Order: sequence, then C-alpha cells, then structure tokens
Amino acid sequence: MSNPKVVLITGCSTGVGLALSALLAHSSSPSYKVYATMRNLAKQDKLVKELGDKYQKNAFIKELDVCNTNSVNTVVADILKSEGRIDVVVNNAGVGLSAPLECISIEQAKENFETNLFGVYRVIQATIPAMKAQNSGQMIQVSSMGGIRGVPFNDVYCSTKFALEGLCESLAPSLKCWNIKLTMIEPGPILTAFVQNAIQNSSGSKEATVDANVDDPFKGKVDEKTVKIFKAYKDAMLSGFKPENAETGVQCAEKIKGVIESENPPFRLQTNANYIPYAKAKLTDITGNDGVEQQFKYFFSNYTQ
Repeated sequence: MSNPKVVLITGCSTGVGLALSALLAHSSSPSYKVYATMRNLAKQDKLVKELGDKYQKNAFIKELDVCNTNSVNTVVADILKSEGRIDVVVNNAGVGLSAPLECISIEQAKENFETNLFGVYRVIQATIPAMKAQNSGQMIQVSSMGGIRGVPFNDVYCSTKFALEGLCESLAPSLKCWNIKLTMIEPGPILTAFVQNAIQNSSGSKEATVDANVDDPFKGKVDEKTVKIFKAYKDAMLSGFKPENAETGVQCAEKIKGVIESENPPFRLQTNANYIPYAKAKLTDITGNDGVEQQFKYFFSNYTQ
C-alpha cells in the first residue's frame, strides 16, 4: 500500500475547504494525510465534528493566516519537519467584496488582494522549494468564474481572481519542469455563506437610502440611481442563489478530489456545468462587447430609470 499523500489546505473553517478536508480524511483508497488550516482556530468545531475519528490521526488542524508571511512559513516548515514532503497544496482561502466601487476604499481593496492574491502567493512561494526538491507536487488554486468573467459590483473581487489566473497561467509551464501540476478551480455560485456574506457584509452593501439624514455607507458617495441598480443587482444575485443554479461545497470538493487523483489534471476546471458556456464565450468574444451586454441584461434588464 502506497504512503498517503500529504495535503495542505487553506480556508477550512467553512465551505469548500471544510468539505474537502473531511472528504480526503475519510478516503481510504487512495489515502491522505490532511493538514487543514484556518485563520481562527476558534472556528474549528464544525470541522472537528466532520473529521470524526480521523481527527488527530490522519487529519490535523493548524492555525494559518495567509495574510501573514511568518504564519505561512511556520506552518509549512512544521509540516515538512513532520512529514518530509508536501504532495498537494489547495489554496482555498478567500473573501468576497461586493459594493459600488465608489464605496470601497483603497484600504478595503488592498485587504481583498492580500487574501485572494497575495495569500496564495505566500503559500505557493513557501511550498514550491520542497516540491521542486522532491521533483513532484500539485498546486490547486480555488479561483472563480469571476476570474473569467467580470461581475457587476464585484469589481475588486473579480480583479483579484483575474490576477490569480494570470499569475498561475504564467507559472504553470515552468512548474512542469519539476513535474509539478497546477490547476485552477473555477466554481460558479456555491451554496455556502460566501455569496451572502459578500453581499451583506461589504461596505455599501446594506439596504441603503439616499436620505441625507441617515448615516449609511452610501452617504455622500453614490446617487439615487446607483442605489437602485445596486439593489437590482442584489436581488438578481440572491434570487439566483438556488440549488438548481449552484453547487454545494461537498459537490465542489468532490471535483477537487477528482483533480487530485487525476493522472492528467486540467489547467482549468469549471465545476458547475451551467457556467461552462460563459467560459467558452469569453474565448470567442474577442471584442468583449457581448459579455458586457449579457451581464447588463442579466442583472439590470428590469431596471427602469
């Protein structure tokens, strides 16, 4: 029986990261040794429950903040000291940000890039030397369909994913020289709290008014028309956030597991078949006009001035 693959996963307190950690930990053929990480260990209870009898046997939970270089380097060094290798890295940690651009400060935008782009950068940079030394490895980055097509009011979030796609598309060819495989996972909507949190908790994303006497995130930043079309966007997003249009965290995790176990994994994998046509259309719409019009009609066709 072959040795279990050593897997490092970020962002495991909820959603896809939690589901993937449990799925791999309970797998027997092939088997895995899972290092599930999260920024705040106070949120580990749900994962511990999902791991069950695998916890502290072939599944371990570690604190890792992808926005902190020392945190990343320390965890990677600890795993290498214990295991001598890292076979698979799944960069799953990410945060959403949804609001009119006028309402997002430069500081907030930088924070989004810190997690979604530079967080991945730190983990890749920390783990590549070991993979090169062992002449094997697999890097899996959880991107988004928002890294293929821009989505209204997700300007900053989509730009982080576009940047991630460019980073990895440039990196993948050279990694092949060391037999390191790289895959971009591109989900559409996932039935976790991610989308709702991005909409409800971001600056400017609360129900708003243009009443000058009300202290709200829009005050002095956007006009009444922007408030109305942002509400139209929110309604479109939340009304489309249904099982028939989305996949569960477990379904997405199962597809990532399939990538890990594939002899020839793809560079890009759209995990929701409903969104494959959007990815294909991006390649044929060389002017970009069709994509802009399509997004306008989807989100704002019912909006009247």
